[in-house]
Amino acid sequence: MLSKEDFIYTKSYNPSHFSNPKPIVIAVLFMKKFFTLSVALTAALSSFSQTNDSIKTDNSLLGHHIHQDDIRDKFRLYLHTKGSVGTDINNKEFENAGFKMDQLRIEMKGELNKSIYYRYQQRLTDISLDNFSADNLTTKIDYAGVGFKFNDKAKLFAGKMCTAYGTFEFDENPINVYQYSTIHENMLAFLTGVDFSYNLTPKHELRLLALSARTGSFEETYGKVAKGVEQSKLDLVYTINWNGVFGPNDMFSTRWSASFLNETKEHNMYYLALGTAANFGKFSSYLDLLYSREELDRKRIISRNFGDQLNEITETNVDYKGAVLGVNYRISPKVNLFAKGIFDNASKYKDSKDLKKGSYHNVWSYSGGIEYYPIKNDNLHINLTYIGRKYDFSSKSEKLGLKDYSQNRVELSFIYCMNIF
Repeated sequence: MLSKEDFIYTKSYNPSHFSNPKPIVIAVLFMKKFFTLSVALTAALSSFSQTNDSIKTDNSLLGHHIHQDDIRDKFRLYLHTKGSVGTDINNKEFENAGFKMDQLRIEMKGELNKSIYYRYQQRLTDISLDNFSADNLTTKIDYAGVGFKFNDKAKLFAGKMCTAYGTFEFDENPINVYQYSTIHENMLAFLTGVDFSYNLTPKHELRLLALSARTGSFEETYGKVAKGVEQSKLDLVYTINWNGVFGPNDMFSTRWSASFLNETKEHNMYYLALGTAANFGKFSSYLDLLYSREELDRKRIISRNFGDQLNEITETNVDYKGAVLGVNYRISPKVNLFAKGIFDNASKYKDSKDLKKGSYHNVWSYSGGIEYYPIKNDNLHINLTYIGRKYDFSSKSEKLGLKDYSQNRVELSFIYCMNIF
């Protein structure tokens, strides 16, 4: 019912920036070229969609075996794309400008009959993900599994999937996210296991997941650990997730979850994610609240920052807190204004041998811009976006040699989830 693609909250209608004039000039020149290319491609796509309406037959191999009206249900093909041109400004210094393919994913899914469905999605970008993982699948595969519908209320999906951790930022299609919170940036999202979902009512869904906790080896996931830390024989993550819609005119939506993860024989992780959205027609917003308590630093944010002090050993007893506020105002069917603010905190809740209890840094992230949708009732959009982030280290961190710094970027991007078939 409330799938990631069909959920009621969207950034529109419901339907690592700038102080130096030189980078602005360079960025504008790139933007002009990029915009020209985007318009040309948009026109070509629009023309194709008009001529494609006249196609009445399917001469493919699939078409010979499946009735024309059934093909759409049994096989759907998508290409998720995001390309951009932009300039980075770190610590108020211009660094580079250029074109980049940020996201490229191919996805296939469908329903073989009334009971059985499938989904496959693979990343074609990110060269760091070329290895095979603990679940015997290349880590470039996001989804690979088969589902079974027991009835109109209950279904089970088995295979590799995106963990239902909750919140709207995490649940959004990655091509539409200009900047994640540092918590989400350092989470393993795609894991292998089973997902059981049950529709309590037509507007409220409960999901229960049991998944392998790792995609790589124990060392790849946790790094170097202290002597005496033993790998668990049952590394699993369990998640309960509530997706709901309620209020006058279905104004409010939820993405709430609670998760437990067995890290080692003596270390666990507890994660709570509460995402709530409100839609008022042209104006919409969401607030995500995140809390992760990790007896062994799974995200390794603190461990990376203090690697020298810790002799590269992964720290223990850390917690991460975050809040994400996103707002959108749809000026017209073709124009959307958006802004997002993020607060992240990294702390220790208990003293260890090398680091004392307390806060070690805050991260303030912010982004905003304008989106243009040139084709009616289509998700293609061209965006001008500013993205900024400031790392604010505490006195504890400064004593250990860390200093505050900032990252900024301005970019023009082209985003399209192409419904190829």
